[in-house]
Amino acid sequence: MVPKRTRLEVRALQWAVLGFLLSVSGAFAQDPSPNAESADDAAKKIERLLKKVDANLYSPAAEVDDLRFRLSVPVLDQMLPDARIEFLWRRGKKEGQSQAFLELELDSPMKPSIQAQVKQQAGRLAGVILRPPLTREFRDAELELTRDGSFYRLSIVPGPESDANWISRVLWIGADFLPKRATTQVAHPDLGSFTEETTYEWALYGDEGAEKRRVLASITTRSPVGEHAVYFEYGDVDGITLARRMEIHGKLDPTGPVVIELADLEINKGIPDEAFQ
Repeated sequence: MVPKRTRLEVRALQWAVLGFLLSVSGAFAQDPSPNAESADDAAKKIERLLKKVDANLYSPAAEVDDLRFRLSVPVLDQMLPDARIEFLWRRGKKEGQSQAFLELELDSPMKPSIQAQVKQQAGRLAGVILRPPLTREFRDAELELTRDGSFYRLSIVPGPESDANWISRVLWIGADFLPKRATTQVAHPDLGSFTEETTYEWALYGDEGAEKRRVLASITTRSPVGEHAVYFEYGDVDGITLARRMEIHGKLDPTGPVVIELADLEINKGIPDEAFQ
């Protein structure tokens, strides 16, 4: 029989890391015929649209060469004070390349299997924290742009090298060039395939007198799994704005919101090769 503490370790770590990452993965007139214009013209229209969206949103990705922090979940810290999850990320030598790693410290015979699951989520966490420009995020994806009333309707199928946990997505972008909502076909290893509806809220962040940066304020997701919302709080580190705290409301925990924080954060300090091994 599995010891009680080990069951708690597996449940807490999967719920705190995997549950959070999966929750934020959904971390954006009459449709014209796709044959009405050449593929080259369609690609240029999509590129122009994505550039306008990127110009409207703050992305710390261009300012960060490497990043390290401890992923702190207060309820997990109370249950397992000896557990530690450290996130490491650094830019690759080629544009768009990067390395991301989640290292688990835990005195448990279950550590190898839990570490393998945690490690798989590192790239998705990097996307949530660094929010790369859409022109980079969708660079290898199959894209199709149509119109839906006053909205731009962008259909997205991840590229073959993507680690996305979804099959396809439709993203509605407003006339203000802000992503508003999305419908995603999710492929979950345990729950199977299902449709997820997501809405996005944006806010301006910055001190008085400083240039305001438009950041993601919240994500609300509805699916057969349930409905939940993630609220983001931001802070500046060396002039770079990052999501420092996330609060998840929903059915992930009946006792109340789940809080996730970035602690001991270091930016552009240099991370050696052996840290990613």
